[in-house]
Amino acid sequence: MKVRINKMRSGVARPGRVMAGYAFAKMDFPFKESLFLAVLSMLMIPLVTTLIPLYLLVRAMGLQNTYPGIILPGLAAPMGIFLMRTFMEQLPRDLENAARLDGAGEGYIFARIILPLCKPGLVTLAIFTFMTQWVAFVWPLVIAPDPNMFMLTTGLNSFKAQYRVNWGLVAAGMVLVLIPTAIAFVAFMRHFIAGSLAGALKQ
Repeated sequence: MKVRINKMRSGVARPGRVMAGYAFAKMDFPFKESLFLAVLSMLMIPLVTTLIPLYLLVRAMGLQNTYPGIILPGLAAPMGIFLMRTFMEQLPRDLENAARLDGAGEGYIFARIILPLCKPGLVTLAIFTFMTQWVAFVWPLVIAPDPNMFMLTTGLNSFKAQYRVNWGLVAAGMVLVLIPTAIAFVAFMRHFIAGSLAGALKQ
């Protein structure tokens, strides 16, 4: 059966993680620090420990062998919340306070003041998300075993036979894997560096 390798439509920084980062960075609510510690604790849990329950959940949602089933779990990664919270904490509160004095609500402050200032952080999150999802192997192989749904990484693995490996096709596939990540990094390098250094420099 001929294997058709599909490119993954990688997600960019989704609003859920950005809003969660804003809430943890700029808002006060009960058990804020405890909840954030719970989010951070998720970073210490390896994928293999959550693979089976995550698979059962996604399958119950009817997303097996679909692109949303491959993409959505990666978009909910806690790393994005941690990154956006760290970036937003560097923004001065004077801008928010001035907007509140003018009668602006939290939605307006978030959309019109915070988000435009978070462009380097959003680009950094988008690049991280794209790179990690583009080269993912275990989760796409588990949730989408149909050869017609293979991503580049899982498709490359199918080139390995029991006694022989077609190294020419593997090398060509590796080039295809590397080209989009290199283009994305070069295109957004200025914003990526600015976002990476945001927590290290005082403005």
